[in-house]
Amino acid sequence: RSHFKYSGPPIIDVHAHVTLTRPDPPREWDSTAAELMLAVAAEFGVVRTYSMGPPQDIAPLRERLGPAIAF
Repeated sequence: RSHFKYSGPPIIDVHAHVTLTRPDPPREWDSTAAELMLAVAAEFGVVRTYSMGPPQDIAPLRERLGPAIAF
């Protein structure tokens, strides 16, 4: 990814599907994939992500990702 450079204004992603990972067999849900997704997005200039997804994912994702995500 290092050869992709963006030098424009900050990017706001207004249509993302950021959710918790639901493992099989079921156990505690995980936010690792969501954290990685936003970290990679930040490398490309994304400063805020608006997501839609299951309502039960909102509180844990807000707690883990802070102001980088909104719903």
